[in-house]
Amino acid sequence: MFTPESPDHDLLLWGAGSGITPLLSILTTSLASGTGHVALVYANRDADSIIFADELRDLTARHPDRLTVIHWLETARQRPTPDQLAQLGAPFSERHSFICGPAGFMTTVREALTRLNVPRSHVHAEVFTSLSGDPFVAPAPAPAPETLDPDAATVEIDTDGASHTISWPRSQSLLEAMLARGLDVPFSCREGRCGTCAAVVVEGEVGMTDTGVLDADDLADGYVLACQSRPNGPFARIRF
Repeated sequence: MFTPESPDHDLLLWGAGSGITPLLSILTTSLASGTGHVALVYANRDADSIIFADELRDLTARHPDRLTVIHWLETARQRPTPDQLAQLGAPFSERHSFICGPAGFMTTVREALTRLNVPRSHVHAEVFTSLSGDPFVAPAPAPAPETLDPDAATVEIDTDGASHTISWPRSQSLLEAMLARGLDVPFSCREGRCGTCAAVVVEGEVGMTDTGVLDADDLADGYVLACQSRPNGPFARIRF
């Protein structure tokens, strides 16, 4: 069961990427209707990838005695090991743990809790499903566009003050095409739920398999999500 027995219990939450979504619900419910203390260990690629960063800062400011948030950023500290997570979780090892994130992260947390001798009955996990796998691992380079999709579009990408022109296979999302060609692009969940990879279509036609977190105003302003975008024409220009 991925719900605490009581909002008055002290909790230890473990999240990575968009796995924060169900954990935030647990966290806010506990703070609003209970008396327990909540500790959250939250792993992301970098500071810009932290989903609900503003909400977490606000909750920490409003509940300084009841909420502890520990961020783990891969770009600064590499991917966490069981020993490292065990060290972070040691002060809270008597609590029930709730875990949500990519499979690799969840396995690492379980190993950490085993080292802390946390009973299995105190460990609760919710399976995280990503359309494109672990959000901390870039996809393997795709086959050459000519082999994969002879009708590939051309896309000009403006990012970080530089312009890049690449082939965009129609079978790939813009995010996949950029990562396959070694371009630096902000992203986190790859599912359209976080908005980290949002960009603006300056020229051309681009469709999305799912508009995700974008609202009607965003769409009217030309915003798309790179993880959901596919080319609808021969050429597009997109600005991050």
